[in-house]
Amino acid sequence: MVFVSSHADFHTRMLSLLERELRRRCPAHLRVRREASVVLGPRQTARPDLAILCAEAARRTGETAYEASDVLLAVEVIAPGPAGDFPH
Repeated sequence: MVFVSSHADFHTRMLSLLERELRRRCPAHLRVRREASVVLGPRQTARPDLAILCAEAARRTGETAYEASDVLLAVEVIAPGPAGDFPH
């Protein structure tokens, strides 16, 4: 049996909801990718929960990561927590 914290459950549900709606509304020249690696610089990558990128970049075969210039929007879902969790 695996127990999931309420934060992990919130994260999963929000991510699924956002992904579904972005895919539904995304214009044909853009693509939605989940947890895609994005190259920010030499030996520096990010892996946002969701990314909207140019369809041309998404069609490239053999890509293991996308260039930052291909990404139009990066989304990171943050679960709510106690007020002291994040610095002001």
